[in-house]
Amino acid sequence: MIEHHYTAGFSKKLADGNDVSVAFMYAPEKCVTGPSLFSMDPAADRVEICMDQYSIDVGMSF
Repeated sequence: MIEHHYTAGFSKKLADGNDVSVAFMYAPEKCVTGPSLFSMDPAADRVEICMDQYSIDVGMSF
């Protein structure tokens, strides 16, 4: 369902030669509407599902 997302991140080399990386992702809310598959009358009963998403990733390399 997600149509658009925005990301940002950075990496930094530490004094001991290791690297640390951080990334952030945000996907704004998107809603989808359609017929209910579990209804006696799917044309009359509609279902709406909405989703937004956040993600934070942290990593280290040695």
